[in-house]
Amino acid sequence: MNIEDISERLRFEWTAEGGFLYGLRFGEFDEESAERFLELLRVASSGGSDRFDPRVVGRVWMIPYYMLSHITNSRKLGMDVSDRERVLRQANDILAVFFGGRSNSYL
Repeated sequence: MNIEDISERLRFEWTAEGGFLYGLRFGEFDEESAERFLELLRVASSGGSDRFDPRVVGRVWMIPYYMLSHITNSRKLGMDVSDRERVLRQANDILAVFFGGRSNSYL
């Protein structure tokens, strides 16, 4: 997958047309969408120096904060957020590789 494909797929994850991140805003969670999202992050993190393309970095740097905010809101509404927290932990681990080149799995 090239950098343009990664950028477009990341853009999609933020959209109302079925994007995983968009759904979190409304307390939605779909396992298939979550796995698609995580796989995309894995592909993006393995992209070599291309991963630092502004079209990609601009779409990933805010993901942990965004997810945490909406998970917190869902928890306050009494929702079980364990599935979302699992995806957030996995996303954080992948993004640690993306930005730092190594896993945070020891946390």
